[in-house]
Amino acid sequence: MLTKNEVKYIQSLKAAKSRHENGQFVVEGPKLVLELLQDKRWHTAKVYALEAFVRQYADAFPQVPFVIVTADELERTSLMQAPQQCLALVQQPLHWQPLPAPTGWSLLLDGIQDPGNMGTILRIADWFGLPEVWATDDTVDCLNPKVVQASMGSVLRVAVHYGPAARWLQGATRPVLLASMDGQSVWQFPPTAAGILIIGHEGQGVRPPTAALATHRIAIPRLGAAESLNAGVATGILLSHLLQRR
Repeated sequence: MLTKNEVKYIQSLKAAKSRHENGQFVVEGPKLVLELLQDKRWHTAKVYALEAFVRQYADAFPQVPFVIVTADELERTSLMQAPQQCLALVQQPLHWQPLPAPTGWSLLLDGIQDPGNMGTILRIADWFGLPEVWATDDTVDCLNPKVVQASMGSVLRVAVHYGPAARWLQGATRPVLLASMDGQSVWQFPPTAAGILIIGHEGQGVRPPTAALATHRIAIPRLGAAESLNAGVATGILLSHLLQRR
């Protein structure tokens, strides 16, 4: 059974400030929770779930406290519009240590704001085997509940490092590519085994100080009448073309 304080606390984790202060975030749904429980890199503090879920899985994870809740309690507690059987409280890592000498392709996100886009980009990075993503400090928190859901578990596998763009780009020995409407067609970009791709804010694009650090501008050729592509779609298309030449 859930107490009022537990409901209040879990609901508070919608806010980035509360997640940072308490060092915890929420993962929901049987697929993501089971994936989390099986991943030894993460510490699951507690699982709240319907009785059928607890009976099926609790014995397989004796180190994790399971709490049986009713469907009504789960609905009151969930951070999703449609609760799905279970919810887990997870300890945030103290920090993700960037790779000392990244090779291959990397992503830098410059002010991405939409949680759905952020989750999609992490899922794309995971699909293409990128172990980490860099992001400016004003990019949406990767542990935002909507990001976690949109990433479909990829947030558990792709490390996200936050910091000023210059921290990641100054002194870069790989080509730095800026996604831009006025860039060179990605279809014509010369083959290269490694690089850094910058994806900008959904409405404003990449900011001038960040853009100034790029060595190339690339674009997705537009053959139809659509005004633009969202950041997640653009990231997937660009990486698909750039990595096939690796």
